Amino acid sequence: MIEIPIWLLAVIFIILAYVGWKILKFAIKVFLIILAALIAVFLLDYFHIFSLIKSFLAGFQILSRI
Repeated sequence: MIEIPIWLLAVIFIILAYVGWKILKFAIKVFLIILAALIAVFLLDYFHIFSLIKSFLAGFQILSRI
């Protein structure tokens, strides 16, 4: 049977914990960026900014035909 020293297990555990922490930090940052983008889109929709832009652009199309 293969015997693995305790210090080697401890080093492997520390390395895995470090890598896991880095991955978790990256995932949290990505989640916060997506959440901020969604909140921004919901706020723009709530204040009817999209319909304002849509009507503004539609006005340009009508003026260009005249």
